Amino acid sequence: MLRLLFSNPIWSIHLLFARVTYFIFRKPPVGLASPDGYTINSPSELISYWAFFVEHECWLPEWGNALRQEKNPVVLDVGANAGVFSHWIWTQNPNAEIIAFEPLPKMAERIQNWQSRTGARLKLHNAAVSDHCGTAVFYTANDNDTNASLRPDCPKSIELPVALVTLDSVVPDKTILLAKIDVEGCESEALAGGTRTTANVRFLLVEAHTQAALEKIRKKLPATEWDCRKVAFSDYFFIHR
Repeated sequence: MLRLLFSNPIWSIHLLFARVTYFIFRKPPVGLASPDGYTINSPSELISYWAFFVEHECWLPEWGNALRQEKNPVVLDVGANAGVFSHWIWTQNPNAEIIAFEPLPKMAERIQNWQSRTGARLKLHNAAVSDHCGTAVFYTANDNDTNASLRPDCPKSIELPVALVTLDSVVPDKTILLAKIDVEGCESEALAGGTRTTANVRFLLVEAHTQAALEKIRKKLPATEWDCRKVAFSDYFFIHR
């Protein structure tokens, strides 16, 4: 928080006030615009923005320094939701080429609006990522549910038909600096459909809520090829050997 306070005191005060107001009074933020072009409109966006920009969650010098230093780094945001991670990447390097995947229509629209405001170099796929292409049911509680998933054992109030793609079917065959994969329990399937893509990836951030989920991911990212360490409550950082 001190870093943000020194760099932009007015914005840091607004952000802190919004956070305190939400956690005490449960009043959600609406139209809270950051000075660098992101608009916070929900509690989940406020929490995510705070995690990335204040706490620097998942930030590590290995990939953070490389992101800033490379001229046109390619970054994958798989499970982009409202695009906070993509926005964070763009603030670190406006020349980054971001390829984002988000099946929820309202969230995809938010990302497109953000791109229009900022001019970010972003290619958005309004689709879910799995180990095959086609269609599937996406289970969600609302149009900005951060826990929405393809998993049928997590039923929600809305069952949304979505397009399915694999990473290998849409991601160009080129060097990728960083891939973030957060698809609520379907990370191993996303990796299974991206063997060519992950072979081109230098750094990976992958979510795993359970030890069983991590073991499934490790089968796709074996220790002989990838170094791994835990960097947040349910996030793991992989470095390609």
